[in-house]
Amino acid sequence: MRRFTVLVVVTAICLLASCGSEKDDSPAASGTSASAKASADAEATDPCETLSLSAVGEILGGPVTLKEVPGGGCGFNSDDPREPSLGVFAVDGAGGGYEASKAGNVVDGDVEDVPGVGDGAWVAVGTSGGDSIHGQGVAAFGDQLVNITLLQSTGLDESSVREMMLDLLALVSADG
Repeated sequence: MRRFTVLVVVTAICLLASCGSEKDDSPAASGTSASAKASADAEATDPCETLSLSAVGEILGGPVTLKEVPGGGCGFNSDDPREPSLGVFAVDGAGGGYEASKAGNVVDGDVEDVPGVGDGAWVAVGTSGGDSIHGQGVAAFGDQLVNITLLQSTGLDESSVREMMLDLLALVSADG
């Protein structure tokens, strides 16, 4: 339950950090190209509905269950609380847009752009107020930002968490 609470708090922080009080719809502000902006009119998808439990479980290393997160989004959790868990939420038309999402990174790690995922994606891997290595990433699809946060306490190193995050971003892109 403690990890689920942390996941909810981290997700809420990410959501708040990516939203601003003023909205700038220009492609430069959102980090998307003009062609991506045109695709923003397409219906947004809910990654909590489209991500496969088995595909997420394969990346995280075992079976997972899906649980709604209060305020929006979802969590993919293992029966074993020591195993990695994943928080996912999507924001449509976030005030700060894609570039602002990078500044809202909640892990203590460098933000790295990830080419070939959506209209833009980034990942960061590092600690978040403790010793365990966690990951956060965002993929942009038009005006929709999909934020994923991986929490773990099993001793996975940065390289392993990074690879999991890249696989998860690719999965979000394939399903988005």
